[in-house]
Amino acid sequence: MKKQSFRLYGRQKSGSINHAQHELMDQLLPNLDVDIQEIDRSTDAVLEIGFGNGSHLISLAQKSPKTLFIGCEPFLNGVVSVLEHVDSKEIRNIRIHNGDIRHLFPEMPNGIFSEIYLLYPDPWPKKRHWKRRLVTQEFINTAHRLLKANGTLYIASDHDTYQSWIENCISSVYASALFNWSNQNTMTAPWSGWQPTKYEEKALREKRTPHYYVLTKK
Repeated sequence: MKKQSFRLYGRQKSGSINHAQHELMDQLLPNLDVDIQEIDRSTDAVLEIGFGNGSHLISLAQKSPKTLFIGCEPFLNGVVSVLEHVDSKEIRNIRIHNGDIRHLFPEMPNGIFSEIYLLYPDPWPKKRHWKRRLVTQEFINTAHRLLKANGTLYIASDHDTYQSWIENCISSVYASALFNWSNQNTMTAPWSGWQPTKYEEKALREKRTPHYYVLTKK
């Protein structure tokens, strides 16, 4: 079966990559490539979609060394940042997909993750670009399929229009049949164990109010 191709929008690189970083991309990244069978064999696996500079992913991986963390990020500089931390801190429980998560979705078996994180996805604020937003009924359905029983989908956004979009999506009859929205009355407060990110710090400096969504699989 031919693998479906997805167009990536926005930047995939910002600034130059030095020689040492190129070596990490050439030598370390192939060893951290996502192996679906490895995830399936693991006792506990967690997925982060769009990990940015990787601070949240690195923090979680260090706190839970027995959990396998899968990070997906098309932005090259973010991947390099994680590789530098993995190398210098000798982190062994992170695997990386440098590309669009949608390429991996069809290969992943049901009930494979205990948690899925989607933190500050691109809001695509212009109406003509809304079709590029990741949070859709299709995404909700896929997250439900990939999560174990009682698994949790975590989403965070600081963009008011996208917040409304997300809230309409996850409160729909369709999504309500799949997930319990457990923090609906406290969504302006971070969930327990939240790891602050640099993007969130920027949002707060610019007086934007993040919303945090916690959805538990029924």
